Amino acid sequence: MKALTLYQLIGDVDDKLVAEARPERKHRRHIRPLLLAAVIALLLAGFAEATQGSISNLFAPLFRSSRTEIIDNIGRPVSASATADGYTLNADAVFGDRHHLTVAFTLTRDDGEPLPLGVDFDDYFDPLDYGSGSVQMHWDRAGLPENQMRYLVEIESELPLFFFRRHAHFAFQGLSADEDHLSDGSWELAFTLRYRDATVNVPVDDITVTDELGWTYTIRKVQLSPFSVTMELDIPNYYYTMEEEEARSYGMEHNWTHLLNISLRMKDGSESPSVSNGGQSGGALNEPTLKATYHGQFDPPVPPDEVEAIIVCGTEIPVK
Repeated sequence: MKALTLYQLIGDVDDKLVAEARPERKHRRHIRPLLLAAVIALLLAGFAEATQGSISNLFAPLFRSSRTEIIDNIGRPVSASATADGYTLNADAVFGDRHHLTVAFTLTRDDGEPLPLGVDFDDYFDPLDYGSGSVQMHWDRAGLPENQMRYLVEIESELPLFFFRRHAHFAFQGLSADEDHLSDGSWELAFTLRYRDATVNVPVDDITVTDELGWTYTIRKVQLSPFSVTMELDIPNYYYTMEEEEARSYGMEHNWTHLLNISLRMKDGSESPSVSNGGQSGGALNEPTLKATYHGQFDPPVPPDEVEAIIVCGTEIPVK
């Protein structure tokens, strides 16, 4: 029997002695098992959504950020807006894939008067530490009222972007148009960077195409995102039909990535060519073909749901 219980049973023991006999209690914080299990289940079940920003979306108020809803795989910031000197900047959309992220903003002149041509911010700050990569901003006013301008902040990273923080705080400073300074205002917008990977697989069944020099290529796989088209294909092996020195010289003069001649046909009937292309290949030099990957980038981004077909050397590949 414990000493404390014995003293209490005797009853004639001094209260001071009882207090001294009572073991010291240390205050500890306990997590209820059911609560802990619920948290673990939430994290495990929601891991995929967490990488898309859903979990961080729940904590947006703690960061004084706006929530971002996903509509048609595109993030739509809710009430992410700032006004200064009669100009209002809204965050309209967030879209991207594993290695690219674009945020669309709209600048509006509040009095309804036209914005000057070429109006742009004097400086801006993007919140992402994207490691080895790049960031750039584009602008256009196609299809917008005269008092509005659209800006696209495009971020590219060699590391998957969902590893970085999700609560964005964009800051824009000053407005100018050519030689005219319009405002010293500051526009700051905070919202959750939430989107789904917009890459789509385009069905192909080993399509064969021929370039302008007569070389043939077999396309095995096609993926399309707002930023690029990627293809896995078999390409001709120059070393199989030529002497080594001749093949090396020919390959330098006629790069296979440029001979593919790839463009997009949009649903509105226009064509949008890829602005840059590159690729890599490998295989045995004694085989007639090599395994290759083609990567063509778009500038500015192109929403996949607006693309009707990918055109490779005159052959159309429907985007379904």
